[in-house]
Amino acid sequence: MKSLATSLVAVALVLTLGCSDDGSSGGSGYCGRIDALYLACGLFTSLNYGCPEPATAYETCVYDCLLQSECDEIIQDGFCGDTRSIPQACYDACNALEFACSDTSTIPASSVCDFVDDCPDGGDEADCAAFVCSGGERIPVTWQCDGF
Repeated sequence: MKSLATSLVAVALVLTLGCSDDGSSGGSGYCGRIDALYLACGLFTSLNYGCPEPATAYETCVYDCLLQSECDEIIQDGFCGDTRSIPQACYDACNALEFACSDTSTIPASSVCDFVDDCPDGGDEADCAAFVCSGGERIPVTWQCDGF
């Protein structure tokens, strides 16, 4: 039963974080440190599950929080009957971050690079990494190879 649960968690994590065949996991960046954390917590037995490096300040905040989490927090909050790979407390803590639009208004940092223009001039979507599908649709790179 434990093996089945571990396999389901691994599949959920790949679907949550996307795919990686560029060697980004298992290295010294965020993904390598996250790999090491999950291995230390006994959640995986191998590396390269597919971890995109953070592309925004919000994603960096969430990853930093994850890397400071204890194994029991990750297992209980991040994996208990859910497809999240990161404790909800990390998302909650980072939701306070704001992005300043050019007109001095602010939006939640989690809205940057979400492919919705939240700033009046669309500045929150400028310079965001995107994957262009065969039909021309632009999607976040973290959605590439997510099984959908």
